[in-house]
Amino acid sequence: MVHVAIFHVAVSLAYIVAYSAIEERSPSMTMLVLVADAGDAGVDPAELREATKGAVTVEGRLLNMERDRMVERLAGDQYVLLPKGRAWAGVCSGWRKFIRLERGG
Repeated sequence: MVHVAIFHVAVSLAYIVAYSAIEERSPSMTMLVLVADAGDAGVDPAELREATKGAVTVEGRLLNMERDRMVERLAGDQYVLLPKGRAWAGVCSGWRKFIRLERGG
C-alpha cells in the first residue's frame, strides 16, 4: 500500500508540474518541440528565435500566480507568498525532501 501511495503522489505531482507546460508553452518547451519536429534536418537559430517570440514568459506566469492569489506583488517589485502559494511550495518542497532530491531546476 505504501508503494501505491508513493506512486500516486509522484504521478499527481508530475501532472501538476507538467500542466503548466501544457497550459501555456514555455520558451524551452517551444524550442524542444521545434527541434524534435525538425528531426535530422535540424533547426536554424533564427527560426528558433522567431518561434519563441510569442512564448509565455516569467512575467505571464507571475501574473497568473497573482490572479490565483498564490503570490502578492509588493512595492519595489518584490513578491511574497500568500497562504495558497505557501501551501503549494510546502507540498513541492516536502516531496523533494522525502525523495531526497537536491535543490535546483
